[in-house]
Amino acid sequence: MGNRDTKDRDAHNTQPCSRKISGKGVPRSAATAIRRYCADCFEGRLKDCRIPECPLWEWRFGQRPTTAKRKGLLAADRKLGTNSPLRTIRLHCVECCGDNIQEVKHCPSTACPLWPYRFGQTPATARKHGKLVDPEEAS
Repeated sequence: MGNRDTKDRDAHNTQPCSRKISGKGVPRSAATAIRRYCADCFEGRLKDCRIPECPLWEWRFGQRPTTAKRKGLLAADRKLGTNSPLRTIRLHCVECCGDNIQEVKHCPSTACPLWPYRFGQTPATARKHGKLVDPEEAS
């Protein structure tokens, strides 16, 4: 593994959601939210990401991994996971909060595009269950 990969992995593990994420408003889909998050993490160079251990890695192009694989964005021999983008975001958010499921509810990173999807549900579904999904309400 090269030096760049090690630096990227270290930066990824120490700064998962603490920075201001670009993009305006709530992303219209979970896949779009993942793409926005990953674009910020690698300054828009999604193909340069060399952290396949990241739960978001297969979804970083904002489309189904099978579609990305067919378009040549993912290696043809790569075995793909079976998680939906919502489940993938949930896994990432739990990892970001120190593997503490209860902490996800209190996540202070409202500027993160994954924030409205952190419960593993669409914002509309989470709102029906009384969960806080509007960054304006959290402030």
